[in-house]
Amino acid sequence: MFERVLVPLDGSAVAEQVLPAVGCFAERLGAAVTLVHLIERRAPAEIHGERHLRTAEEAEQYLGAIARRIAAGRLAVRTHVHTVEVASVAQSIVEHAEEFASGVIALCTHGRGGLRHRLFGSIAQQVIRLGTTPVLLVPAGGGPDPAAFACRSILVPLDGDPDHEGVLPAVAALAARCAATVVLALVVPTFETLSGAMTAPSRLMPAATARFLDMSAQEAKNYLASPRRRLVGQGVRVSAHVFRGDPAAVVRRAAAAPGIDLVALATHGGTGSGALGTANLTARVCRSAGLPLLLVPVRTG
Repeated sequence: MFERVLVPLDGSAVAEQVLPAVGCFAERLGAAVTLVHLIERRAPAEIHGERHLRTAEEAEQYLGAIARRIAAGRLAVRTHVHTVEVASVAQSIVEHAEEFASGVIALCTHGRGGLRHRLFGSIAQQVIRLGTTPVLLVPAGGGPDPAAFACRSILVPLDGDPDHEGVLPAVAALAARCAATVVLALVVPTFETLSGAMTAPSRLMPAATARFLDMSAQEAKNYLASPRRRLVGQGVRVSAHVFRGDPAAVVRRAAAAPGIDLVALATHGGTGSGALGTANLTARVCRSAGLPLLLVPVRTG
């Protein structure tokens, strides 16, 4: 599933921050890397404060230099410049992933408008919305050294929605190739962290609400037993944990735990919502933990 990695580059140093993690990822998986540059129609003069690559010739020279640099680590690297100007960069990335039979698209989280915009209003989210290929997001700066990416342990937050279990086949394939441990996590709110429609009833019936939440925690434990068995049956090392508290806060703490190298989440592309039902979760995990994220598009119904 991860035999080929597609890496779109725009010529900026910011985008190149994805390369150390890609190199380590590809080496451990024995994957081939394709560096791609797309000639954008009406491209801006600058990208992230640097001069934008405007011609196929300079793009080929640029990708060739990057390929020589990262191939020194014994990676299989090819380059491709799409010389026909494209109106939608995201659509073209999706089409190239299909053309090259890529198992994963690697992107750096960058762009205007802060991290939320970068993930949910930008190229990365558009790629997820338009395609079915998993996306590896590497945060730009401020996090752990991406060269240290080892994929020893993969955190997989679930929420009881069967659709979000669509992340598991990709996780199983990755864990098998990397001999990684999968950490399944499901978060049940506490009385203090309830939100939305549950808030008012909890104040009127605190004792009943507390019992309901305790029962939910037991149901969560029972629920996790099924995906755990499936992964174990595929030869994957798995641990399963039920936590109590605010889902985003708990996942952030779990992602920051020693040994976690990657967070894998199911995403619904159409609305930008991620697993656990909040569009903010992925951004908050990425910002606080500085970890690479594997986002796997899932389709409901």
